[in-house]
Amino acid sequence: MSPQEWIVLGVLAGAIILFITEKLSIDLVALLIVAVLVLTGVISPQDGVAGFSNSATLTVAFMFVLSAALLRTGALATLGPRLGARFRRDRTTGLLIMMLVVAACSAFLNNTPIVAVLLPIVV
Repeated sequence: MSPQEWIVLGVLAGAIILFITEKLSIDLVALLIVAVLVLTGVISPQDGVAGFSNSATLTVAFMFVLSAALLRTGALATLGPRLGARFRRDRTTGLLIMMLVVAACSAFLNNTPIVAVLLPIVV
């Protein structure tokens, strides 16, 4: 095997260990993988940052920003506690209500922003 293949296997093994042990956050491990592969010359810097210019990646990133903004401004302040209380009382009913809210929103909006907005409520 070539030295580059050994580097990739080592990075893969290290990433799996870090993912399992959770010593570092998942996003930091993902960035470290790209950084190590670029610094060792396995991939070019252009290839290393190419994924960040993908429109899908940017859309998801901006949806998380939108979600955080909705939480901080209190726009979800009424919906969050109500759904949370419903989930604590009866998970089945809470899940049914959440499914109906998501289905109603999904009929008119793209699914990605719906997930990004409702994810903090569910988690």
